[in-house]
Amino acid sequence: MLMVIVANARIFGGGFQVAPHADIADGKLEAVAFGNMGLGGRVRALLGLLRGTHLKHPRVTAATASRLVYRFERPPAYETDGEWNQARSAEVVVEAVPGALEVLVPAP
Repeated sequence: MLMVIVANARIFGGGFQVAPHADIADGKLEAVAFGNMGLGGRVRALLGLLRGTHLKHPRVTAATASRLVYRFERPPAYETDGEWNQARSAEVVVEAVPGALEVLVPAP
């Protein structure tokens, strides 16, 4: 596996359309997995991310769930919103928690 991206919104990172089926209001996450691929495949997948067509790539798959469990041989390093972290366990659980974040916006 090259990488797995778990998203709650369709677009992140300056315009990458990584999770085209994500809906921030549905209580679910979209996991997009990029299988190991050579340089040419990586370039095609990256261009597809910019266009939102990466799911057509034969080494890219997506799944939707409210809870995801990943198991590794050892605790993995991972990135969340630009911050690198080290997992404390070889099992990583990612879960959508509807209503957990309160957002304040100015009145129209």
